[in-house]
Amino acid sequence: MPNGIITASELLATQAKMSVLLADKSSPVNRLYAKKQWAFVESLMNEQTVVPSQVQESGKDFSVDITWPELTGVTAESGKNTCDLGDGEKLGTYKKTYKITDSDKLSTPVVIDEADLVSNIYTKEELLAQALLQIDAAMLDRLQAKALAFVDANISSGAANGNGYTTNATGIIVPAASYNEDLMADIEMAAAMNYLGSYFLVTGPDFMRRAILANAKQGNFDGKGAFALLTGQNFYFDPFNLATVANRPIYQISNNVFCWVKKNEHTNAIQQIASDKFKYTVNSALMPGLTYDIIEERSCSDGNKTSYKFAGQLRNQLFLHPQSVNAPNNKGIIKWIKEVA
Repeated sequence: MPNGIITASELLATQAKMSVLLADKSSPVNRLYAKKQWAFVESLMNEQTVVPSQVQESGKDFSVDITWPELTGVTAESGKNTCDLGDGEKLGTYKKTYKITDSDKLSTPVVIDEADLVSNIYTKEELLAQALLQIDAAMLDRLQAKALAFVDANISSGAANGNGYTTNATGIIVPAASYNEDLMADIEMAAAMNYLGSYFLVTGPDFMRRAILANAKQGNFDGKGAFALLTGQNFYFDPFNLATVANRPIYQISNNVFCWVKKNEHTNAIQQIASDKFKYTVNSALMPGLTYDIIEERSCSDGNKTSYKFAGQLRNQLFLHPQSVNAPNNKGIIKWIKEVA
């Protein structure tokens, strides 16, 4: 087996180097990754209030118990109680067991070669850090697409709104003239009318620009209103994935209707699983709180050098609250769509 250069201490140093590269404004890594936003991954991770149990592993099967907030209740009627109160209805929480069948991985492994260090301006640590950052960004791109697809697949059909906008299975259609800061009032009303409770918003560059301008103009006499309306909302902006969508959607998502379960199958200790293969986990430098599983393969290069091949993956799955509130299709996710002429 080739002499390896990746040890436990070097892995820690490499992950630290990832953060240094991201902070270095002169580094090409900073340009590639530091300002890129994965708003759906970030928002769902930050705003999730439903906490799953520890994932149970049985052979190749993984399962998890999710205790959802109870969304049904009792009713009241005219009359008075008797001595016989009847069976009653037990309230509290709603627990359900799920199998975790989804997993996401790199399409192509990342390769670095010690032989390249001879004629390369980068140090060994920098090359390793860049390899892990490539894995990080690629996995986030995949998780971003997955999160967006999950949200789009679970839009509330026929969501109520207080301004008479047309609503259908695709969302609430907002006339172009009403697609501005004043829409925040309609969004707050919809939260109450659709029993969302606490919620957050994910949208693209249009309202990102409005928020930047509102912040800059908040001291102006005519800028206070827009600033108050926009800063009163919990926004996440995605200027990448939603920039080219013609109807400029705003996703309004209740905090307690989804649960994103993630399970690492490795540990942060480097474990040898074959003569030339090792497994371990690395922390995401681009999305705090996220950890990936890495399989590393080492091979001989140029006689006395080592080539490293990295593959990354993460077992994870998004689940939706199995109950609806007040209406069969009230799933707790509303999509506001700008009317396109």
